[in-house]
Amino acid sequence: MTSAEAAEEMADPRWRHQDRPLVQFVMEWHRWPEQRERMIEQPPSSTDALVMAKVAAVVHALCDEATMKAPAWVQGHRVEPAIALFGVGLSGRYGEQLKKNGPRACQEHGVWFDYALVYND
Repeated sequence: MTSAEAAEEMADPRWRHQDRPLVQFVMEWHRWPEQRERMIEQPPSSTDALVMAKVAAVVHALCDEATMKAPAWVQGHRVEPAIALFGVGLSGRYGEQLKKNGPRACQEHGVWFDYALVYND
C-alpha cells in the first residue's frame, strides 16, 4: 500500500473506520523497509484537507523515525483546530498525553497520535 492508496481509501465514505488504512500503511512500512521510498514518492491525489493532513502527519513521523527525509508533498498539510486520529478527543487526559508525548510531526500537521502507531520497537 502506498500513502496515495491509503488517502484514497480514507476519502471513501464507505469505510466505517476512515483512519484504518493508515494502520495498514504503517504495518506495510515496517514489513517492507526496502519499499519505503516507493510507498511515499507519489503525493496523494485527495482534495480532502483533513485526509491529507492525517496522511502527511503519519508519513512525516515514519520518516523521522526511520531517519529519512520526508517527501516535499507532506509540507503545508495542517488542520485547525488540531485533531487526533481514530476519533480520540484532545481535551481529556489521554488527549493531553498525546499532545505532550506524540511525535514531533503531530505538532506540525495538527494531527495527533501515539508514538506506538509509527515506532517499531
